[in-house]
Amino acid sequence: MIFCKKLFSLVLVLCMAVSIFPQTVSASEEAADYVWITDREAVDGSDYTADAALAEALNGIFDGNASIYRDSSFTKLVDTRLGSSSVPNNGVFQYVGNGQIETNVGTSCWIYANGVYFTLFGEATGCGTAGENSEKLDLGGTANKSFSYENFTQWGVRPGVGALIRTKCGHSLIVLGYDEEFITILDGNGNGRGLVAIRTMRWTHQGFRASYIIQPKQEHMDALYPENAAQAAPINE
Repeated sequence: MIFCKKLFSLVLVLCMAVSIFPQTVSASEEAADYVWITDREAVDGSDYTADAALAEALNGIFDGNASIYRDSSFTKLVDTRLGSSSVPNNGVFQYVGNGQIETNVGTSCWIYANGVYFTLFGEATGCGTAGENSEKLDLGGTANKSFSYENFTQWGVRPGVGALIRTKCGHSLIVLGYDEEFITILDGNGNGRGLVAIRTMRWTHQGFRASYIIQPKQEHMDALYPENAAQAAPINE
């Protein structure tokens, strides 16, 4: 469930986090098509970006700080460390923000993705509303809205870290990178039990369709992370 609070306007929306991929693969195992990573020690922010500041921000998120709080006063941080099960779809609201600007209120995959986006770029996305320094991509021109390399490049999805995507099936995720063969995402509750994980999969081994995509504007990305080099995230071996 989601409460979207954007400039003090409140809207109630239903969020159902689904488990599309029941398969679990250890980070230490070789898997050509699908990998789940839940071991914090198996990854580093520099695996997904050449920018030192962005890598540091990712490491903070992997360590458990995704700007998600148990209270609206933003005093009780939720530990969302990679591999934790801290964002279940249990109806208990969590809060993203800092008490000074827009606030997102909700649960599950939605609050986790919004927390990561807020931590990286300093904006809340509401229920599909792009902030001043973000853009909502035009998904027109394709009929099926399926996740594919061709659609992502046509829509202008950043090939490195940054895009927040809400899917047609009601899941929210952050893109860490993609190339012609693979896409890597960071999400919460992908297993239906609140799990925070990184997942790398072939395009042909996922069934997502995009509802909306929000990502930082290029000038905002450049201002925050000037050394960032767009790159796809490979499977961690």
